[in-house]
Amino acid sequence: MWLDEQRLIQRLVPRLLRFRQTNFYRIIQRTLMLTFPFILIGTFSQIIQLTVLTKTGFIASIFHLSKWVPYYRYLHYPFG
Repeated sequence: MWLDEQRLIQRLVPRLLRFRQTNFYRIIQRTLMLTFPFILIGTFSQIIQLTVLTKTGFIASIFHLSKWVPYYRYLHYPFG
């Protein structure tokens, strides 16, 4: 079993190293690095919208935000 894993590693590592040096890999890597902050902000926005700004959201249902937060029904627009 150990020999099979060793042989697999010896075959895969050089191929992966060659793939990392291709232009395609570099383009994909840079693209993902540039879009990551926007994806992160969008994810946090969606989490806030689902937990706080919907009437059935966890935090909104515990604290009954729709009853005491002014303009509660309009707050979800910036997060949408």
